[in-house]
Amino acid sequence: MTITVHAGTPWAAITAECAKRGPRYAAIAYVGTKAPQLLRLEAGDVLVVNAGPESLLARATDPEALATFIKHGVAVYSARTLHAKMLATRRSAVIGSANASRHSESMWEAVTITTDTAAVQAVKDHVTALRDASRAVDDDFLDDARDLYAKGRSSRGAPGHDGGPPPVDEGLLPDRVRRVVVYDSISYVPTKTEKKVARDARRGLPRHSGAPGRYSRSWVRLDDMHHTLKVGDVVITVEEAGGVRRASPPVVVVKGPTPIPRSRGRTFT
Repeated sequence: MTITVHAGTPWAAITAECAKRGPRYAAIAYVGTKAPQLLRLEAGDVLVVNAGPESLLARATDPEALATFIKHGVAVYSARTLHAKMLATRRSAVIGSANASRHSESMWEAVTITTDTAAVQAVKDHVTALRDASRAVDDDFLDDARDLYAKGRSSRGAPGHDGGPPPVDEGLLPDRVRRVVVYDSISYVPTKTEKKVARDARRGLPRHSGAPGRYSRSWVRLDDMHHTLKVGDVVITVEEAGGVRRASPPVVVVKGPTPIPRSRGRTFT
């Protein structure tokens, strides 16, 4: 039995595992345009992906890549809540963080590759169970998926996981956060550092680097009508209840402003 860890850019090692004898069982959440070159799957192999509406609108999964796999005889299935990344061949298992996309090649990823027979069988069993509980990707599925993918492209302008701005995926924070907006619903006086960061953010200068990638940070009040949220912003709301300050879980703006009927106000999704 062997166990190896590949960190940084592990896709060469993953692709090499795919070249070994099948059948292959893969559950890779997000599958980009380059996936067929990264995952060398063949007829008789199984691939479970996340091709739910959120992933398609975010352009995290590319329908054309799925169509290519199907053309090669791969059985493709979609699990809307899938976030796992694992692969089993006849004698090895790969478990890690890497999605099958060009974007993943530029990120710091890590995978473990093992020939432990129990681990290999466990991955096969997990993928098989996912397959049985998921929807098969067929021509009708691909037609609908292409429509959603096109809507996501037109709303953002450029591919996400395969180049350009990072995708906005409901339920997931972007891989590269560009701006964090803190909405304060209580009386609060920002520190000098926070004021400086806010000034830098208004000048469009990303200064803070406490999260993956660079991002700017803004601190505004809920009644600040001059502030405009943008698609891709990460929003945190600070509240006080019973004398206890609480920060809400971060959320991502996935749509632009929508006018509220009979009102000058706007709402964001």
